[in-house]
Amino acid sequence: MNWVLIQKLFPTYPRNAGNPAQKTLNSFEELKKFITDSNSKNRVFCSVYSARQEIDKVWMEFDENPFENMVKLHNYLLQRSFKHIINFSGRGFHVWMPTDKKPLQNPKAAITGFQNFLEQASGCQMDRQRKGVVATLATVPTTFNVKRKKWAIWLSQKDIDSGHEFIQDKAATEPEGSPEFFGTQNIDLSSFDKDPEANHINLFVSEENTLKIKTDNLLQKLSPCVATLLVNLKELDSSYNER
Repeated sequence: MNWVLIQKLFPTYPRNAGNPAQKTLNSFEELKKFITDSNSKNRVFCSVYSARQEIDKVWMEFDENPFENMVKLHNYLLQRSFKHIINFSGRGFHVWMPTDKKPLQNPKAAITGFQNFLEQASGCQMDRQRKGVVATLATVPTTFNVKRKKWAIWLSQKDIDSGHEFIQDKAATEPEGSPEFFGTQNIDLSSFDKDPEANHINLFVSEENTLKIKTDNLLQKLSPCVATLLVNLKELDSSYNER
């Protein structure tokens, strides 16, 4: 267990942990003891964010078509050099993206807006019930998924290139070492820190417009919001190429 990394993932307290019954933990030492006592006996979960709601990361879970959705997001984040690490949970995949830790007025709206943006930009689809949930719990990486009989292993690019079946087989063995860190840029959520309805309106892209964007060499290089605006402008007298 890489305790230094676990402390960076869960740095502030109080926060909840569960296996699955939840309890409040007030320090990293309490979390460390909880993991040590529970690991290999029960599932080990911990809240992604502390009760102080300091948004130090954006977390996304993929349990439906998990490998395909994870790869879509991973490739997009690589293209933009967004910093992230990935773990297999025993069933699906979790992607952790550190933020610049700027204070937010609307944490839930900021997280939801950015997750919506990533879905539309990359074509991935995260688990609906997890979107924008500040109080969500995640499997603690490198612990044992008792139900699936798999370890929650960190992934390298080599693991991803080797495919889903390879990762499932690798997860049968207790992991060693540290994860591979991808990208260099922390996430800035400030542009998404707004009224939830504003995020929804600004980021909604219809299926028809999504198809137009994906098949247009110019539009697919732009952000979803700008690309959608240009698609709509194309219906007017002036073309988006002129604008």
